[in-house]
Amino acid sequence: MEAKWQRAQTDATMLQSFQGKIEERPIWTRRLHVSHAGYSGPSSAAFTSRRIILMDGQDIYIALNRRMDPGLVIREKARAAAERKNPFAKVLELFP
Repeated sequence: MEAKWQRAQTDATMLQSFQGKIEERPIWTRRLHVSHAGYSGPSSAAFTSRRIILMDGQDIYIALNRRMDPGLVIREKARAAAERKNPFAKVLELFP
């Protein structure tokens, strides 16, 4: 897991660096990247890793506010990453 608490949104360069770290791990390894400020539009649109799950502050707020099981949220985000190549599937999309 890696978490960023900064004003600027996470960009593609930061995500590529994070992806490089996971490439050194076994193929079944998954990582969670949390960026409180979110992700820049181009970075989240171009980033389609199936081994990295992305969450922002809004995702965390909604999940906590709804008292959702964190394990369930992460499993559904991992499923969206694997099946739809969408590692940044929003909690509101997954749980309308």
